[in-house]
Amino acid sequence: MADTADNAVPKRRSWLKWMLVASLALNVLIAGVVIGAIVRGGTSGGRGAPQNVIGYVMSLPADRRQELMQRSANVRPELRALRQQVRAANRERLAALTAEPFDRTRYVAAQTRQIEAETKIRMLMRDIVADTAAGMSLDERRAFLRWRPGFRNTPLEAEDADPAKKP
Repeated sequence: MADTADNAVPKRRSWLKWMLVASLALNVLIAGVVIGAIVRGGTSGGRGAPQNVIGYVMSLPADRRQELMQRSANVRPELRALRQQVRAANRERLAALTAEPFDRTRYVAAQTRQIEAETKIRMLMRDIVADTAAGMSLDERRAFLRWRPGFRNTPLEAEDADPAKKP
């Protein structure tokens, strides 16, 4: 009888194997997310953050951010109203597109209103960015070029790095 107890194989827990597989899968997932973030360029502004001057300003210290954002506070209500006009014109355009019979004049008028409102938004944003940049120091504007992924390694940045090229 003693032989039978000594020769018995210990009962393995099947759940342990599945826990190891799940742990490995989780580690691979985490490694993939980290490597993906590094390949995409890290966290300059965060995923989905605007990569423009306003997005850069949001990354500055709170006191500096408030000072620069105050420059555009008076036009934000107008911007909000224009965005509502774009949404309304887009709804009208889609309604005209799916109406039977199709009314070309109604569709073109709605599309024109949408384009005009979008153009006004772009012009207003141009002014907001210009006013914000005007309140920034030269160092802050250059830091923006380094912060924004699309502007990295620009000719301007290369000139700044090479003092021999400076007159």
